[in-house]
Amino acid sequence: MLDIYVTCAAAVAPVLVRELGALGIVRVQEAGAGVRVNGRLETAYRICLESRVADRVLLPIHKGKAVDAEALYALVREVDWSQHLSVDGTLAVDFYSSSSTITHTRYGALKVKDAIVDQFREREGRRPSVDRFAPDVRINVYLFRNRARIAIDLSGGALHRRGYRHVHKGRRHLAPLKENLAAALLIHAGWPEALESGVALADPLCGSGTLVCEALLMARHEAPGLLREHFGFTGWKGHDAALWQGLLDAAQRRRRVSPVPIFGSDIDARAIAEAKASLAFLGAEDEVTLAVADVLSDGAGSASLPGERSDGSESERVPADLPARFDDLPAHGLVVGNLPYGNRLERQSGFMQGLELALSKRFAGWRYGLLMPAESRLALLPVEHSLALANGGIDCRFRVGAVPSKRAGSGEPSVAAAASVAAEPPPSAAIDIEGFANRVKKNLARLKGWRREQDITAFRLYDADLPEFAVAIDVHDTEDAGRQVVLQEYRAPASVNAAMAASRLSAVIAVLPELLSIEPVSLHVKERSRQRGSEQYRRDTAAPGITATLREGNCRFILNFSDYLDTGLFIDHRRIRRHFTEIAKGRRVLNLFAYTGSVSVAAGVGGADETLSVDLSANYCRWAERNLALNGLDAAAGHRVLRADVPTWLQEAGAEWHEHFDLVFLDPPTFSNSSRTDKDWSVQDHHAGAIRDVLQLLAPGGTLVFSCNYRKFRLDDAIAGGLDGSLEVEDRTDWSIDRDFHRQRPVHRCWFLRKRDSRQAQQ
Repeated sequence: MLDIYVTCAAAVAPVLVRELGALGIVRVQEAGAGVRVNGRLETAYRICLESRVADRVLLPIHKGKAVDAEALYALVREVDWSQHLSVDGTLAVDFYSSSSTITHTRYGALKVKDAIVDQFREREGRRPSVDRFAPDVRINVYLFRNRARIAIDLSGGALHRRGYRHVHKGRRHLAPLKENLAAALLIHAGWPEALESGVALADPLCGSGTLVCEALLMARHEAPGLLREHFGFTGWKGHDAALWQGLLDAAQRRRRVSPVPIFGSDIDARAIAEAKASLAFLGAEDEVTLAVADVLSDGAGSASLPGERSDGSESERVPADLPARFDDLPAHGLVVGNLPYGNRLERQSGFMQGLELALSKRFAGWRYGLLMPAESRLALLPVEHSLALANGGIDCRFRVGAVPSKRAGSGEPSVAAAASVAAEPPPSAAIDIEGFANRVKKNLARLKGWRREQDITAFRLYDADLPEFAVAIDVHDTEDAGRQVVLQEYRAPASVNAAMAASRLSAVIAVLPELLSIEPVSLHVKERSRQRGSEQYRRDTAAPGITATLREGNCRFILNFSDYLDTGLFIDHRRIRRHFTEIAKGRRVLNLFAYTGSVSVAAGVGGADETLSVDLSANYCRWAERNLALNGLDAAAGHRVLRADVPTWLQEAGAEWHEHFDLVFLDPPTFSNSSRTDKDWSVQDHHAGAIRDVLQLLAPGGTLVFSCNYRKFRLDDAIAGGLDGSLEVEDRTDWSIDRDFHRQRPVHRCWFLRKRDSRQAQQ
């Protein structure tokens, strides 16, 4: 297996992780401005070919200390470069330095080059040549705190250069959008999922068409690497030409004509000409509709955005020649845009309000994703998610949400209602929030010492402590995304005034960022209610993946704060996981209804000989594999993940796994009726049978840890009675619930069921 490092634009590493997961690449870990991937050469090739977000794909081959130029030279000489480069080949060196003695990057690159060519000259009497633009092998050296990582740049240069962009010479772009950043924004806005539902995409501020082109490539299932003429591995000695050709052929077969309508427009005719040239390069003139149009214009002299000539003067305003398409768009779609920045926006003070009104009128019922300067605000369009990033050196936000639908019985969108809401006093002024704020502060102070002593990184801060503020607040201090807070709203009963409940929730949302010292984008709002049928563990495809890594003791877990109701880690099971870490050494562990495999990770980190995680969800099985890999645990080391319906598997596993496991964790859902099984599951009705089946797999003296969060749950009488002496049953509920979950009603119930050996049972 190879350790691969994939770089990307700052702030979009979670999007890259999400994209690689969709490609089936699951051994991924966020690291700095990129991700680490554990895989084969094929994995690296696929990222080069198929990733839309990646910038470079690096294969580290050596690392070590380099406190000065001589040490760097010696370190590079430790590599046998004849394994990577022919003496008749060409090379280039990219050198980056941070917090190190060597600060001059050109000097650092020169020392690396000298070390390589000197090695060849001493061995063969001649040396490779330097080609800075299209070398056979490009070497990437990153020096951080005087430690160097030496890598082969398999991508051969920045992958964002697709080759289709045609910008007229002399045209000034204040903040050009790189192709891979545009792709990341589209993924963040949910375009890959939306297009499979047949919805449209429109960019009414498309400029030279980068967002439109990237959206088209996704709709065509066209791998962006098919557009490149050069990769960094084709001249590398480790290159497998047959493997690469097979991947190219497969990618060509996946291409299709776009099945969805895509629209692009801009007020600047020259920008549209550039967009048309880009589409012509892609052979897609008939798959995208482009026009010169002003989305803000309603034909009555409403505010419009001035265009800009290459000399900085304003271009002539043009009439909208796309009225039919603006006024007769599909009912559903995604509208995106890279808004103007700097002086161009400042000259049009009413632009933001005019744009919101135009989008609300023309794209009612659509979803939106807008990239804008950080200081710009949306007053009418509700913001669901916001991604902070820099574009062209400008601090930006990519804001995602839904354009309000039109009022029933009216052709007009509910803009007036939205405007009136925006004009109301903020919720904190209308709702007495002081009592809630004081309770949150009190809870923070009460838990502070305990958190420090126990090294707690994720905790329940508040759980409907005040009945009128019926929310739960979970705080996660992550390794790579700082503090992330999940706010769960409990669905109010019918007797509660819905408007008042909404106002209270708005007040809580408004005050929490300041109370918890977080940015608003780090607050994730959920609604907690009973989920039925296909809603169980359903992925919210409209919400882009916001992921981070959380350390809990010696374990590390991947959390997702946006795509599901839960994050991937039940923090109320903290003590149970810690217990498995403490007692699992040398034991065989079974994790049933394993979810994302956190208990398996805890057992593996604790030294378990083997773990088996069983769950029906393919997504959670992949997630569990990623969690295990993040902790250095994999199938080769005895830590396996099995996708199966747990009740069915238990009934069939007796022969193969009879009395095999020393520890079992059983944490079933309250109710499940997956379409992938023939039977519904109810924990109250079916737990006794499941426990009896588990006992067939449990070795004598082994322990089953059974947990359940159904509030009205009652343990089966025969089980509670020890099954005629074959079981030792202990209610460990109080022990299993940590300080932050101490409430009037337990958040879950927990029992330890120890299987007596036959001699004990007979006594």
